[in-house]
Amino acid sequence: ELAGKQNKMIVTQARHVWSNANASFFYSDKEKYLKIAGHGFKFLKDVMLDKEHGGFYDLVDRQGNVFKEDGEIIKRAYGNSFAIYGLAAYYRASGNIEALKLAQETFNWLEKYSYDPEFGGYFQFVSAEGKTFKDGYRGVPPKDQNTMIHILECFTELYKVWPDPILKERLTSLLFLIRDKIITPKGYLNLFFNR
Repeated sequence: ELAGKQNKMIVTQARHVWSNANASFFYSDKEKYLKIAGHGFKFLKDVMLDKEHGGFYDLVDRQGNVFKEDGEIIKRAYGNSFAIYGLAAYYRASGNIEALKLAQETFNWLEKYSYDPEFGGYFQFVSAEGKTFKDGYRGVPPKDQNTMIHILECFTELYKVWPDPILKERLTSLLFLIRDKIITPKGYLNLFFNR
């Protein structure tokens, strides 16, 4: 039984698309999983995508209304990377070119509004219109290891179907950033970092 608001989060929705797209490679009832992944793709495209400014909303309610934080819409690099993850996997499984194009557009949106050309990596917080919060948001630092490791993961999924040279550059730089800046000499990860 459903209880409570049952809001829809971009990370969860995109992971469902990814999971079902990948399940279609392993189970005999491939079409069933592709149909479920297609339903998720349609939800991402029709409800969670900001059609005016690009990028994906983090959270919507069951009616598709965008969740605001103190009256402001905040998008996150983390959530948008998971949209890429699901879209790329769905394209790989289904051949749906619209999914690939949307994954590419989302990558380009992250490049324009979230990428840090000076120190590498991606700023986590972006306004609805594309203003980058380079100093963080509400006391949360602008970059964190969880976002970087998951962007690396999601970009890897995209690179499987779109071996773009800039995407390859970003994958390489993220790998070095994680290895050389985020992992400490003792082998554990720093949660936040400034550069």
